[in-house]
Formats: sequence, C-alpha cells, structure tokens
Amino acid sequence: MAFAIIINGVATELVPGESFWGAPFVGEPRTHWTAGEDGVLVEHEIAGEVQRNRYPAEALISWTDQARASIGVFPIAEPGPVPAGKRVVSTSIAIENGQPVRQRVLEDIPIAELAEAKMAAVRDKRWQVETAGVEVAGTPVRTDERSQGKISGALQLFDLNPALEAVDWEAQPGLFVEISKPALQAVALAVGGHIQACFTRSKDLTLEIVAARDANDRAALLAVDIEAGWPQ
Repeated sequence: MAFAIIINGVATELVPGESFWGAPFVGEPRTHWTAGEDGVLVEHEIAGEVQRNRYPAEALISWTDQARASIGVFPIAEPGPVPAGKRVVSTSIAIENGQPVRQRVLEDIPIAELAEAKMAAVRDKRWQVETAGVEVAGTPVRTDERSQGKISGALQLFDLNPALEAVDWEAQPGLFVEISKPALQAVALAVGGHIQACFTRSKDLTLEIVAARDANDRAALLAVDIEAGWPQ
C-alpha cells in the first residue's frame, strides 16, 4: 500500500523506508509565570506553537486510518490495470474529495513493438508447455531437452544391443519403471508428438501476430490469445 501526505493542498507520495515530516499542527498552550513589580508571581498563558514531527514511513502500514489522517497521511487510491496495448508514460498524485489519487498518462504501444512482445510471449509459452511433460499409458514422462536426449540415447542402445530386453527408466524424479524397446518407442512418439504440437501452435500464433502487424490492425493483434490452443 502506498501513502501520500497532504500539506497545503498538495499531495506528495511517501518513499518506503524513508522518514518524513508530518503535517504542521499547533501544540498545546503552556503556562508561563513572571514576577510582578510587587514580587507577586503572575500567570500568563502562551498559545501553542506550530510544530512538526518526523515519522518512519514503514510504520504507517500498522497505523489506523484515523491515526494516519491526524498527521495528514492517507492511502493512495490506485487506478485499475493498464489496458492491453497501452503503457504508462507518467504518473502523478492528485487530490479528489480530500484523498490522494494516482493519475496516469497512457499511450498506445507501437504496433511493431506490441507484435514483438506478443511473439516473445508465444516463445515463452511454447517452452513452458513443451517442457511440462506428458502422460504415456498412465505414466508421467518428462519432456525437457535433457530427457529428450536420454530417450534418443536409450533407443540407440536397444539398436546396438539386440539382446537387450528392457532398461530401467526414471520417468519422473523418484519414479522408476522398467521399459522395453516397444514401450520406449511409444514414449518417444508421444514426446515427439507433444513437442511438435507445441511448435505447430507456436507457428499458428506467430502467423496471426505477423498478419495483424502487417495489416496495422491493433484490434486483431490484441485479440490473439496466446494462452489457448496448446496441447495438454
């Protein structure tokens, strides 16, 4: 939660971890005694002086709203999420109905930059799905690059040693199975099919993005759903 202090109609955001001066306030009046000409003490009341105290910003989170308001500090009302296809250029703190409100200046992200970001997100999503693993005959199988290489190596071992009937295989961390050549071939086909499906989905999405970019169609570009359509 971010806070701002309001002094003289101006809201200033407080920096986390730094102390700050609270709003000015008038202290309690005090009594002063002087001796008159006749030696009798005379009581005088002196008006309270304008004072300011310094406070640690990190302590504000534990204060009540009333306690914070007493020193001119209020939580900043934050705007909603930045709309897709836009970015924040600058921010400022305004005061609305006595409360600090963060205001933003937004701009459209250039379509070429937006398309590049979308394609980077597609590549990242493809890698996540590609390496998430598949299930073969009820057994979970890893599909990361290292596991792919081990599958290929085990199949070569079967080819080099025709007498070999089965190998021990760690399908997932701590899960070992004994697997024959036909079963390993089925695993290889499932893993290869999974990876190919990931690249196919990546290709389709990239083509959609490029088509929208080349047509300068922001709406179509923003509508490309990079989360949908991936193999399970």
